[in-house]
Amino acid sequence: MKPTLTAIELTTTTFFRLVIKSGPSIRFAEAAAMDLAVKHGLPVPRTHGVCWIKMDFVEGKTLEEVWADLDDQEKINFCHQLRDILIKMRTIEPPIRGIISSCDGNSIRDGRHISDFHGGPFENEADFNEFILDFGARPPAALEHAIRSRVPTGHHTVFAQCDLSPRNIMVQDGKITGLIDWEDSGFFPEYWEYVKFFEVVTKHRDWKDYSGEIMPNRYDDDLLFFQALLWWQRN
Repeated sequence: MKPTLTAIELTTTTFFRLVIKSGPSIRFAEAAAMDLAVKHGLPVPRTHGVCWIKMDFVEGKTLEEVWADLDDQEKINFCHQLRDILIKMRTIEPPIRGIISSCDGNSIRDGRHISDFHGGPFENEADFNEFILDFGARPPAALEHAIRSRVPTGHHTVFAQCDLSPRNIMVQDGKITGLIDWEDSGFFPEYWEYVKFFEVVTKHRDWKDYSGEIMPNRYDDDLLFFQALLWWQRN
């Protein structure tokens, strides 16, 4: 069950607009990720609560709502703003070198096709790779050997949002006003944001065509590996 979002208005001597995120599937690691992002000056709602995730209301519309009405240059402008945010995020390293975890140091959540998988925290990339290589049904030995021989290794660990869909990007007057939905975020190998970008769900088929304008770095080999792995795990 997806968490519920409720917008509220509070009036004292100051007018406040807040959003409360609640429900049985809520992950407080999301609040930790948002707090970390705010600490580093990223456009993310500031959190205000712990029993639920109570956060600032972000002005504007989602990029998904306005995307179809934008011309190519306007789309590129938003993409470059997002790239600047990602560049800053990639400078944020985990508190323990090499650890792969949520921002509160606990398990990560990885959404694969129609399921969510939880695991970790992982002390290193090798342990993380065992998690992502959970095949379900065991593949033929030759295929498993081929996959394991090409699994990505040797990457830095950086802060990643992991769900860069236009529905999670708030915009107003030509500017990105906030990134929302940090449920899957955490500290991951540096290629992970790039790989997960091509798995996001959006109604705009051309969104992924702008990956070169959005992503600070390309990881073609890693992308090809994970697309092949997903194909096997789905079939």
